[in-house]
Amino acid sequence: ALLLPLRAELSDYDRLAVIEPDGVTSEDRMALETLASQLGLALERARLFEDSRQRLEEIQLLYETSRRVSTAMDLKSVIAAYLSYVAARDQYRCDIGLVETGDDGEDYLSIIGRWTQKGGISHEPARYCIEDLRLEPGKDNFELVASSNVHVDPNITQGTKAIMRAAGGVALASFPLIVQNQRIGAIV
Repeated sequence: ALLLPLRAELSDYDRLAVIEPDGVTSEDRMALETLASQLGLALERARLFEDSRQRLEEIQLLYETSRRVSTAMDLKSVIAAYLSYVAARDQYRCDIGLVETGDDGEDYLSIIGRWTQKGGISHEPARYCIEDLRLEPGKDNFELVASSNVHVDPNITQGTKAIMRAAGGVALASFPLIVQNQRIGAIV
């Protein structure tokens, strides 16, 4: 078989295979090399077009989310806008919680909005003690934290691992919810 690379400026793709190369003249080979080159460019343009389309979708999503959040009249509307425009575009559970001090003097993360693939948007209350939820020992609770597998990550506390086991989760990303330069909660 005669294998001709499908090349483009940014990448090499696959190869064009001529199964029975017997009788292929040098002119045929030049024509096949040109064809392979054109196919490589077409593949690259298709990939770049798809990348551009995805970026445009992300920009549209950010614009629409920003517009909905900026016109929301109350916190529940802001949470619903975020969950419906951002979290619902993905396959992962998303919780949004606010920090509250309980009657016992402990700080809690009170979940005020949740999105799951199975249940969609809900506002079922849930409450986690901040000490149990501490994502990394010695680290401020609401800094950006990410882990692809909390169950084996040595930086994730046992309390967080227990919560993730109960939720059936493995990967975790948490970042602060900031309003007027104050951390008021977290998006997990």
